[in-house]
Amino acid sequence: MKRNALIIVTVLLFGSLFCVFAQQPYKIKGKITDQNNNPLSSQWVMITLKDSIIGKSLTGDDGKFFIDNLPPNNYQIIFTRTPDLNSILDSFQFQIVKDTLINIQKANNNFINEQE
Repeated sequence: MKRNALIIVTVLLFGSLFCVFAQQPYKIKGKITDQNNNPLSSQWVMITLKDSIIGKSLTGDDGKFFIDNLPPNNYQIIFTRTPDLNSILDSFQFQIVKDTLINIQKANNNFINEQE
């Protein structure tokens, strides 16, 4: 009986550890450029899930952005002029299951996703 209890506790412990590591948070980073590959600064990049903002970043002079602490899920990435959802320029869906690099090029007022 003690042996069975030990086996059950061991299985539950390893199962719990697997769940904790399987849900580790990831990060997304990238760069936004225009059609001539010039970096676009002061662009808001937002990650949303079911219409809630999960993370956001303002691109720097180099056009780069970084958002961390994202659990694996299907998200929408949104590009705006302001730090809210009132002036959306473009958006697209993506899935994050690992640290992700996304380079975006703005051409003809559309953002083209180059996810790696």
